[in-house]
Amino acid sequence: MRSTPWSVSSPNVRQRPSTWACRASLSGAQGASAEDARAIATAVAERCEAVVRLVDERFSTATASASMRQAGRNAKQQRQVIDQAAAVVILESALDIERRGNLSKVTETIPREGGDD
Repeated sequence: MRSTPWSVSSPNVRQRPSTWACRASLSGAQGASAEDARAIATAVAERCEAVVRLVDERFSTATASASMRQAGRNAKQQRQVIDQAAAVVILESALDIERRGNLSKVTETIPREGGDD
């Protein structure tokens, strides 16, 4: 796993429900980034009470880019903010799915080791 710029022991991570993006290839196979996300999500789940879920984020950047294009931003203008825009797409999608009561059907809950999940 690559190093991360934050600590899993952070109070914000321990107290809030967490949804982590997990990228898989179109075939569904998981690459290094997905493995890193899974390892981080597992570490968070083991250190906090919150439910930690993995959500597929394969099309988030493309969706964010299309939205930004519609708003009149070209590729050069998108470069500095595309990751933030993709994160917004992931979160909005998860919240919409949760409102419909389907979040558990389209995400993977990371169990705590030795927990009763």
